Amino acid sequence: MNNFLALEKKNQMISIFIILILIVSLGYYFGNLSKSRLAYNNNKSGIISDQNENINNDELLLIVNIKGAVKNPGIYEFPDKSRVNDAVLKAIPLEKADLVTLNLAMFLQDEQDIYIPFIDDDESTEEKKDKLTSINKADEDELENVPGIGPVMAKNIIIQRDKIGRFQSIEALLNVSGIGEKTLEKMRPYIKL
Repeated sequence: MNNFLALEKKNQMISIFIILILIVSLGYYFGNLSKSRLAYNNNKSGIISDQNENINNDELLLIVNIKGAVKNPGIYEFPDKSRVNDAVLKAIPLEKADLVTLNLAMFLQDEQDIYIPFIDDDESTEEKKDKLTSINKADEDELENVPGIGPVMAKNIIIQRDKIGRFQSIEALLNVSGIGEKTLEKMRPYIKL
């Protein structure tokens, strides 16, 4: 009888050991499966990320939307301290992209919207750039000449500019009271930093 109990205990230990190995194996399998599904869902959501880039998980990732005169418009991930130039190169600018009006050395910001304008065939880039109103230098009267900006909005832009010192991007105008996405898109062809 003692041999039977001893044998049974030995079988019980082996069974418990096998069950533990199965649990650990299944946990590892399903853990990796959920990671691959997460990567699939990210691509399905429209985020374009370069899988070959080795980005440290502790490093801050910036999500940036690039549109306009580029071959591959869309949403991209960049490591912190990336520049507008990195974003433009990743989206592959078209021949008709007007890069002169962009500050390519500017740092990217999370949730930034980058619009790469097209070159107008009927006027040179320098002429076009000279006609643009600088949101960092213009007074109220100059701002009011921009489509979509009236006297109140011009005052709000100047108040925000005085408060922050200088606009770092055109998208920073979204922080001005009264300016939303539609208003900004209406103003964009007529303004520069």
